[in-house]
Amino acid sequence: MSRSTRLGLKTFESVLYELYETGFISYEDALRNADSKNELSLRIKLESHSRRRHRRRRRAADCRLKAIRPVA
Repeated sequence: MSRSTRLGLKTFESVLYELYETGFISYEDALRNADSKNELSLRIKLESHSRRRHRRRRRAADCRLKAIRPVA
């Protein structure tokens, strides 16, 4: 499937995950419509947590940069 993803093909769970991540559908709607509820819920738990952690680190780094930049 990884090769197919590079060709532009996606699984239904991947599309549901993207819709959930962008806020177009709720967690409940995503799971209700998933072919594999376990696969999707696991992906949401693992990848959403990882993305949130990455965003927090990036925001913290941006704040540190703003704090040390001289004011023009």
